[in-house]
Amino acid sequence: MEELYVLYFARLVEFFLHLTTQRDLVDELIDDTMVEVWQRGASLDASTSVSVAIMRLAYSFGRKRVIEASETRPHLRHAIQNTDHDGSLSLDTASNKQDWFLNLPSEERALLHLVYARGHSRREIGEIMNISCECVDVLLGDARRRVLQ
Repeated sequence: MEELYVLYFARLVEFFLHLTTQRDLVDELIDDTMVEVWQRGASLDASTSVSVAIMRLAYSFGRKRVIEASETRPHLRHAIQNTDHDGSLSLDTASNKQDWFLNLPSEERALLHLVYARGHSRREIGEIMNISCECVDVLLGDARRRVLQ
């Protein structure tokens, strides 16, 4: 477990910083994710790589925790990206952001990180985010369009 923690710590920091800008929440998410890895270790899907299995847990667990934190700690509301029902940026959130990347919905930020920073394949990203390869393509297209606007 210590080896996994050391091996994945930097990857998880980088990944969670793309979901939230709150360092205290990032630290909690890393600890909680690695506890989850330890508790589920034997039941992790043997058909996927360790990296994909850990990132799948990190994504699902992290996404849930970031949303919960924004609801229970109002000062963290800007830690996740709010979108309207049509997927467009909420004006109140967009006006508080300086960085184009932080203006993207958290799913798109996570996707871009997994594609460009970590080099995961469409299939691996689909497994991590629990979506089809076609949905990966749609999300990536949406992210590219938002960036080019």
